[in-house]
Amino acid sequence: MSLEWIHKKLITCDNFTSLDLSIGIVGCEVYSGPHNLPLDPFNSTKYAAALESLELNEYQLGGRDHHGWVRQPSWYQLRSLLTRAPEFLELWYKEDPRLNDFSQYWREWANWWDSIRPWAWSTIRCSLPGSSCHLTNLELWTKAMDFSKLMHLALAGCTDHVKLLTTHLAPKLSSLTSLSPSGTKYPDMFLAVGKNTLDRMALINSDQNQESELVHFDKFKAYMAHHMDSLTSLEFRTHEALGLSPRPQIPISDLRNLNTLAPSLEELTMDLHRNGTWPMEVLDVIVEGASTSLKSLTFYLELTSDCRHQQGEVSGYQLNNAPQCFGINRYRQPILNAESAMLLFNHLISKAHEAGKPTMTTAGRHVYNTAR
Repeated sequence: MSLEWIHKKLITCDNFTSLDLSIGIVGCEVYSGPHNLPLDPFNSTKYAAALESLELNEYQLGGRDHHGWVRQPSWYQLRSLLTRAPEFLELWYKEDPRLNDFSQYWREWANWWDSIRPWAWSTIRCSLPGSSCHLTNLELWTKAMDFSKLMHLALAGCTDHVKLLTTHLAPKLSSLTSLSPSGTKYPDMFLAVGKNTLDRMALINSDQNQESELVHFDKFKAYMAHHMDSLTSLEFRTHEALGLSPRPQIPISDLRNLNTLAPSLEELTMDLHRNGTWPMEVLDVIVEGASTSLKSLTFYLELTSDCRHQQGEVSGYQLNNAPQCFGINRYRQPILNAESAMLLFNHLISKAHEAGKPTMTTAGRHVYNTAR
């Protein structure tokens, strides 16, 4: 499925409601084509589709490769033609019979001229007043499609011209209720959309970030405050591939004040750290600090031990020569299995019952039974 095919479907099909574009490396193959939809600046493209869900990964927001619409002329071919021109002129001046052999030379000139005309015309049009050639791909997209119906937006790896997201795209997202950026380049989007419009906020510090660029929860709280009255689902975590130990997580003091930060919160997804023992005290604080509306808890548990983290990317042979990181020592303790999962969920059920939060107890039992 090509970007050209998707582009044509968006123009002709009005029943498109969801689009997930992941561009770049797939498995062992490297994608070398364009990283955005082929929106033509010379035509008023209009998409019939009005998307409700859009997920973009490695999409080039600011691309201005408008000459990509026409074939580039071969300057090498022109140089070759000019190099042979003196010989041709000499034969023509002397009315040499061999001039007839240059019919192919004439055809090559004609072919080259045919190739340069569309390119020259596009260059002239781009220089005219009112041209759209100065617009980025994202700006052309917002002219082509109605973004007012979009309810869910997820972004990852779209790191060029990110300011356009807040200045140009965000004001058009009047129906947006779910925003999920993976990375640290987009957090201001949470503030750029309308106050108390998002019911789902997710921020994932991804493996593309440097440790110094991580978004910590202290900063994320400002974004939460912008949507405090509408927020029902919160996800805040750091990708394990970053190799950080421990990864940034929601501080205990903020977990204790969850009811104040997000009084209508129903779903919470976060990293849960452990180092030798299960952090039962963290579970207790979540139950005590959350409102009675909380129904779902999702924890991301790190599998790799600190010792294994310190080894970095190493071969099996190197691990064999590091016995302290071999076997079960590669993994963080205590080990997560069916028995330990039941222990955690039983603890949550018991604590929720003590705190008089029946909705959380029901959710806990449901997850417990599913795990079993």
